[in-house]
Amino acid sequence: MALAMIIKNLKYGIYRFLEDAMGKGDYWHVRLKSIEDMSKSTHIYFLDMTLKSYYPGEMENGIPVFYYNGNVKVLFYTTVINYGLGLLNRYQSDNSIKDEIINIANWLIKSQQEDGSWRYDFISDSHPLSNGKASGMTQGLAISFLLRCIHCGLLEKSSVFTNVQNAVKFMLSDRIVSEHDGNKLIEEYYVPSTSVLNGSIFGLFGLYDYCVEINDLKLFDEYVESLVNLLPKYNLGWWSYYDLSGSISSRFYHQLHIDMMDVLGHLTGHLIFKKYADAWRVGLKFSLIFILMKSMQKLWNIKKIDRNETNKE
Repeated sequence: MALAMIIKNLKYGIYRFLEDAMGKGDYWHVRLKSIEDMSKSTHIYFLDMTLKSYYPGEMENGIPVFYYNGNVKVLFYTTVINYGLGLLNRYQSDNSIKDEIINIANWLIKSQQEDGSWRYDFISDSHPLSNGKASGMTQGLAISFLLRCIHCGLLEKSSVFTNVQNAVKFMLSDRIVSEHDGNKLIEEYYVPSTSVLNGSIFGLFGLYDYCVEINDLKLFDEYVESLVNLLPKYNLGWWSYYDLSGSISSRFYHQLHIDMMDVLGHLTGHLIFKKYADAWRVGLKFSLIFILMKSMQKLWNIKKIDRNETNKE
């Protein structure tokens, strides 16, 4: 039994190494590169979501359907919002998809809970967002999407802004925000010792959009300061950690971290973000080494919840 388990784990480790080394070109792992002209970010997202608008799976009344583990049907909010953000990119040159975007926005508004959250209602013993949990990443993306719909003239601010305010209030509550030595982080899912970097930054982007809307960046600046203080904990030399538990990033998430650093550098003017982006770009030249390290980590922590896999978005 022990030998069989070792062989199984070894095969899995090799599979993950080859998968990451060859790159993942599917819908879930397209590069979300920072947009070239940030002056357009009032109408389109900071990261280019265009390819997210071509959903390859099933649609239900204009809403993407996701099957967790291949058989559990979920209307996964993050997937839906990313699809909507991608459509907003295309909308800038194609007005024919206007109704599709409005449909998603209306669905999102109707799905919001009274406390301002969007909660995942599928049942699972392993997924960190199952069984009625909420996500700071989802909250942030929803805020960004709804505000851009307003800016594009697709929604009336007077009828939607309360939803945005409630979403922000919940996102900054102790049900989403964790503290690390006095530094606050928006959690993708509330496992404070984990603190997924990309999920936290998606939430931070939503907070930025809201703060710009109300013409007061104080809250955003506070969370940026916390992130700057914690970034060394995500740094693995020329590579990045996926979270604060020490999970090494896959190549996909490492590239996403770089693109996010680029955006944060532009939004804040802080050179520290450029410093990390430049250092982590160097790591891409040696990506096979870090991918091998990650595969070995996977091999010896095979029973650990793999949140790179359970959170496709």
